[in-house]
Amino acid sequence: MATGTCVGCKTAFIAIKPNQKWCSRKCSSDHHKNKAGIGGQYPGLATGTVGAINELRVCVDLMAKGYEVFRAVSQNCSCDIAILRNGKLLRIEARTGYKSNVSGTLMYSHTKDDHGKQDHFAVALPDDIVYVPPLPLPE
Repeated sequence: MATGTCVGCKTAFIAIKPNQKWCSRKCSSDHHKNKAGIGGQYPGLATGTVGAINELRVCVDLMAKGYEVFRAVSQNCSCDIAILRNGKLLRIEARTGYKSNVSGTLMYSHTKDDHGKQDHFAVALPDDIVYVPPLPLPE
């Protein structure tokens, strides 16, 4: 085992893994959130609160685009938001995300199990909402 200095909090620690940069998962997570600008968007708020705020931001964006918007009542629903326009219903899963400072790649959490439960992801960035895949153009 080697000693190191945490990239996040600058304290000394005993490294368990080779090339370990952080003293804890929390320091690693905080470092990456701050690097991506997530931590600065709503500092001090719980992640669940930030998620709820961003879900509401997505709802506002969708309403501004002319969709009828319906939110899930239960957290155990297959999607966060359902939208209706011209008789077509789409399922939306809202996620908080960021763009990589290095490559500009859109980053957001999703798993293999997420696929097929929604028609689109709505990724809430600090200054934008991105839909993956893009929403169909209004008729």
